Amino acid sequence: MIIKSLRNLLSLPLTDKKGYVPKENRGKVMWDMEKCIFCRLCERSCPTSAITTVKGESQSVERFKCIVCGECARICPTHTISMFSDYTVPSRVPVTHTFRKGSEKFSYDEVRKY
Repeated sequence: MIIKSLRNLLSLPLTDKKGYVPKENRGKVMWDMEKCIFCRLCERSCPTSAITTVKGESQSVERFKCIVCGECARICPTHTISMFSDYTVPSRVPVTHTFRKGSEKFSYDEVRKY
């Protein structure tokens, strides 16, 4: 443990001014609502209950609850949900992304709860 601590103390940080993103970054989950059949399998499979579905209209994901495990993308029968390795900027307020039927691919409304 002491060796590991010293190695971490003397090594360079993982982040830099250019916005370095580690390869292991899981990114964020995005929806293509044109493919969605509103079966709610993603909502039921989410271990943190981060997904909310309004039947036939929209799906929302609470970014503070989402642990980006990928279970929703894996279980989706129509491949509506995709995992992107984009870096999500941390926020101090809860953010909800709502994906609506009829909107452009991977576009969402953002709601911040202050």
